[in-house]
Amino acid sequence: MSELIFKVENLVKWFPVRRTIFDVLRRREKLYVRAVDGISFDIRRREIFALVGESGSGKTTTGRLLIRLETPTSGRIIYKNTWNLAAMTEAELKPFRRELQVVWQDPYGALNPKMTLKEILEEPLIFLTDSDADKRLEKVIKALQEVNLVPVEEFLHKHPIEISGGQRQRVVVAKALIVDPEFIVADEPVSMVDVSMRASILGILERARRRRNTTILYITHDLATAGYVADRIAVMYLGKIFEMGPTRRVLLEPLNPYSKALISATPVPDPTVKRERIILKGEIPSPIFIPSGCRFWPRCPWAMDVCRRKEPPMTQVERDRWVYCWLFAEEKAA
Repeated sequence: MSELIFKVENLVKWFPVRRTIFDVLRRREKLYVRAVDGISFDIRRREIFALVGESGSGKTTTGRLLIRLETPTSGRIIYKNTWNLAAMTEAELKPFRRELQVVWQDPYGALNPKMTLKEILEEPLIFLTDSDADKRLEKVIKALQEVNLVPVEEFLHKHPIEISGGQRQRVVVAKALIVDPEFIVADEPVSMVDVSMRASILGILERARRRRNTTILYITHDLATAGYVADRIAVMYLGKIFEMGPTRRVLLEPLNPYSKALISATPVPDPTVKRERIILKGEIPSPIFIPSGCRFWPRCPWAMDVCRRKEPPMTQVERDRWVYCWLFAEEKAA
């Protein structure tokens, strides 16, 4: 088995809902947004691990927790089989900041409009490395070349407003790669660029994995791009992982009803292929008032009585394949 770079155990992140003075006076109970609600998984060195699911499922919060941009409510985040990042203070985390980087979804908000591209890319080198000015400039030039922003001389002194959206996204990728990180959270890195640019950016991430031995958590709602780049995939819904396994197996033979519904909605490029569309009923429940039992049962076409009463365990159905569903838990027990 490949070396683990992350082992996540029962990770929880609840955000308290702001209360009014009337809530306090009437002693109403505190409410929480249960963004991540007890998930466990591991990420292996040099792999691209994808988290997929609808908006609001907890994917981005999970990514932020792994690199400790958010403090977990509970759980463990074991990094390189040695350090529990979840229990560290900000001062203790400082040596790991260079190793753990992020590619933000919105390139318009991620880049300082007052800085040139040279200054933007040089900033993490100043704070996270001890290189001198000449070495920093050399790394900035190399980073721009790596993301195909050439000739470099035309981009060094431009501001973000002077380049296109696709070029901005490549600058965001370059900023994450410039400090040679061990691990990158790529949060919807191609959602704001056109189709012609997506393959280019995904190719940059794939080359980083291959040449730099970088491990990547790829967060997306787009199953097509997840299938293109990811080695393994985890499907999230309302703060829980519903299915996890090798990408090809999960996408071609989904087991959880939610996974089946997501995949059935993904367009197939071959017009001769007929796929039965699974239409989910109702709306996604509030992450504050989560249904009892399996949180998917109000929308599930195969819901049973036990689904309403008890939450299913995460069941291993095959080697390296896990499913959160009573159908498989009962079958395993039998």
